[in-house]
Amino acid sequence: MLKRIVISLFLLIFGFVLSYFNFNELYSKSSFLIAFILCGYSVVFAGLKSLANIFKGRFSKIFDENVLMSIACFGAFALGEWAEAAAIMVFYMIGEYFNDLAITRSKDAIKELVALRPRTALLLKGGICQEVLASEVKIGDEIELRAGMRVALDSEVISGKAFVDTSTITGESLPREVKTGDILLAGFVLKDGTLRVKASACESQSALARISKLIEHASANKSPHERFISRFAHVYTPVVVILAGLIAFILPFIFAGGFEVWANRALIFLVISCPCALVISVPLAFFAGIGAASKAGILIRSSAVLSTLARSKSFIFDKTGTLTKGVFSLNSICSELSDKDFIAHAAHATSSSNHPVAKSLGAAHAKMQPDCKLCGKYECNELSGLGVRATSSSDELLAGNAKLMKDCSISDFEYSCEHEGSIIHLALNGRYKGHALLGDELKSGAKEMIEGLKNAGINTLMLTGDNEIAAKAVAKELGIDRFYAGLLPEQKLELLERELGGGVVAFVGDGINDAAALARADVGIAINAQDVAASAADVVIINSDIRALSKAFDIAKRSRGIAWENITFALGSKIVIMVLGAVGLAGIWAAVFADVGVSLLCVLNAIRAGRK
Repeated sequence: MLKRIVISLFLLIFGFVLSYFNFNELYSKSSFLIAFILCGYSVVFAGLKSLANIFKGRFSKIFDENVLMSIACFGAFALGEWAEAAAIMVFYMIGEYFNDLAITRSKDAIKELVALRPRTALLLKGGICQEVLASEVKIGDEIELRAGMRVALDSEVISGKAFVDTSTITGESLPREVKTGDILLAGFVLKDGTLRVKASACESQSALARISKLIEHASANKSPHERFISRFAHVYTPVVVILAGLIAFILPFIFAGGFEVWANRALIFLVISCPCALVISVPLAFFAGIGAASKAGILIRSSAVLSTLARSKSFIFDKTGTLTKGVFSLNSICSELSDKDFIAHAAHATSSSNHPVAKSLGAAHAKMQPDCKLCGKYECNELSGLGVRATSSSDELLAGNAKLMKDCSISDFEYSCEHEGSIIHLALNGRYKGHALLGDELKSGAKEMIEGLKNAGINTLMLTGDNEIAAKAVAKELGIDRFYAGLLPEQKLELLERELGGGVVAFVGDGINDAAALARADVGIAINAQDVAASAADVVIINSDIRALSKAFDIAKRSRGIAWENITFALGSKIVIMVLGAVGLAGIWAAVFADVGVSLLCVLNAIRAGRK
């Protein structure tokens, strides 16, 4: 396309020079005609295809910008305006080239991100290190990582300590230290040292693979703005063709000027009316926004989601793992059992749970009794929103919140506590044995993120299954407007349903027990790429950095704002120049600006949405 544009532009200028110095008219017209053919043949063929829809009964697909451009150019030839016909097509293709260039750059940035996924990995088997295809590595296989290597699959560090560069996935420029137990995502780069890791996902389910799938379908659902443009174009195009026909064939009988004058004005009117700026630039604004978000480690499923996120009026947050780190420390134990026995029972009961409290109990047990492994003699049943029931041939353990103790009618259970923190209660064979108080820390940047949302006029609400004392302390420290504590997952969903209808509602969760709420909200945002519940979310922040939520909201607002700017500017300028053209106050060059110039300005404006 670029070669055709350069040659056509040269021929167009050459034709103007020949005309200016009054050389043989045949040479200048030949120059204009060749320039038109080089740039315009694809537009003319596309226009003929659209017109062929008449014979297929697809009347809504007959008129598009290609038909309008073709009619205008051939009309200009018929009127003897060969230079104008060639100029219209050359400048139109220049605008198309810049549009394609902008889209290609957005796509290339995303492809570069996906292409970072290594195709091989160093598999460890029997102490021997062997290079194999990443697709051959199974979950649980051990892999060796060396300095400078890129992580091939999502994995967990099982030995070693090193710094990793996470910028390609999370957008974070500073290297992050990782050690045993930490999670690595495919695409991270090992800066120093050597790590032994265990694959936690196969290649097709890695973070980069999920990015690829999400971006592949990112434009599947159009935004309300794009749907508006599609509906608008189906009505707008035939209307302007009819109006052009009235200008050419009716107005000569009403006003002075003759057929040739009004036919020329009708053609100018058609060129001005081409909806290229709208059709091109509005989707580009959203696509550029999705690309910018993906480079910052924020995956947005579609332009419709991006538009909806920008219109959000309320943000509802889960607490544990979302606003707080979800890494609990043991503060105190109050029990008739010894601390070791209490933690041993609680850790055994919750050993099969992935809840942050359960993991903290397991870590406390390992610290107190490093030589005593969790034996797995209990059959564990997780009770969503309550806790865990674990049974063996001789014992039954209950570990969870106060509601679990009450629902199971545990004898001797009378508890009230004014301490801030999460409480885990323990019952053995129907008798209450005491409780442990666990502390959780706020995530870095959570307070600033909430302040930013509130400054933007967003209402904030927190829902948690934790006790009211702990919830109140977090809500107060962060400045959250309202909170509800002691909730089961179904109660969270009920409260979310209650909030819907009062404006667009976004729900933010870490993927643990939040899948239903993530799916039901107007916008579901998962602050965790590892949890399968993230598949229910519309937006996935692939690390646990809550600050990325503010960036996602800013990108959404910027993209939507730019889309509206383009709609307003394109329609406003076209309407003004169309009226001027219809009454003879705007010539063919004003028409070229209204079509190509406006399109180019809108495309350049849309590219701004791609800034990180």
